[in-house]
Amino acid sequence: MGADLHLHTTASDGRRSPRDLVVAAARAGLTLIALTDHDTVAGIAPARAAIAELGLALRVVTGIELTATWRGRELHLLGYDFDPDHPELQRTLATQRVDRERRVGAMVDRLRDQGVSISVDQVLAEAGSATPGRPHLARALVRIGAVPDEQAAFDRYLSPGGSAFVPRVALPVGEAIALIHRAGGVTSLAHPRTVELGPGPLLDNLVASGLDGIEVVHPGAPPALRAYYRRLAHEHGWFLTGGSDDHGPYPGEADRLGRESIPMSWIEPWHPDRSG
Repeated sequence: MGADLHLHTTASDGRRSPRDLVVAAARAGLTLIALTDHDTVAGIAPARAAIAELGLALRVVTGIELTATWRGRELHLLGYDFDPDHPELQRTLATQRVDRERRVGAMVDRLRDQGVSISVDQVLAEAGSATPGRPHLARALVRIGAVPDEQAAFDRYLSPGGSAFVPRVALPVGEAIALIHRAGGVTSLAHPRTVELGPGPLLDNLVASGLDGIEVVHPGAPPALRAYYRRLAHEHGWFLTGGSDDHGPYPGEADRLGRESIPMSWIEPWHPDRSG
């Protein structure tokens, strides 16, 4: 039995509904999970309702993956155990949704300038009720035959340096940490391999801003990186988090769910009652 603290649903860019995710998580033998959808908490209540309805032996910790910035670079902050109805947090998430919609429109415009015939409506159709983002645009590009797969969409158009990439407008990471704290929660740096987390100003900023934890276990982190993150956590008094970063099974790939989990003892320092 273990916990997975990094999961996505159709509330953002995942492929499983909250209901389907909790069913799959229970089947995978997990005891506790956190839904960490991008810049939204919309999946948490449906997930908890499904657990109650189905009588699953599973608990859900309130979670989110907030988009943040540091000196113009995007990084992601995991928030846990906060009040999802906190007014300031809700206002911030509403602003983030508006910016995501603006960004998708701007990227569609850039694609059309390059001769790719795609519309915002096609992207919104991929997103459904979720806040639209680059993964939905990538799926739309695959659907119209503009690229062979989603990775090609990112490589050619949507990643930084891609011909249609448009940066996000997001909170500075120190402000994002403070926001989660004001909402009563704790924070962990998501998949830190995506930034250079050696000695220097970024690390100094995270420490000074009161970061609480670091994601040690992640499919993209090899053993040497995990050992390094553990050392950082020990040096700075951070707790350890981890998870599969599951977005649902991708075509041609094995399901991530249940393949990366952490022991319940890692959760006790900040979630001692384990009540979900």
